[in-house]
Amino acid sequence: ALHEDIWARRNYAVFNRLLENNVVEKPALVLIAENPTDRHIDYVTNEPSLDAPIIRGRFRPDMTSLNKIITSYSSRTIYVVVLNPEVARNIDHGQYFGVRFERLVEQPIIGGVAVVYRLHLKENDDNHDK
Repeated sequence: ALHEDIWARRNYAVFNRLLENNVVEKPALVLIAENPTDRHIDYVTNEPSLDAPIIRGRFRPDMTSLNKIITSYSSRTIYVVVLNPEVARNIDHGQYFGVRFERLVEQPIIGGVAVVYRLHLKENDDNHDK
């Protein structure tokens, strides 16, 4: 149990450092696409008041329009942190309409790789969002 606790603390520390180093425009909303093979750790943690410089949420574009998220949180810069390699491939191949993903960094983390994107609305895009 102690080994698992140390592993989890190290994972959180690495992830928090990733956010500190790459989420530079604040206030921010960070949407996290977690790796489905690693369900032992949840990076979506927030203060109860939800007024912290960085708020974390889940990246679920199949449930909520990315355009709607951007417009609903217009006072925050939107970032997406991808821990799931399949989701990163989908983003890099332009699977999500109506938004543009600016790839900021790809960084090794414990158990895999994290890719950090900044999310933007596409200007004059007639495509529907997904």
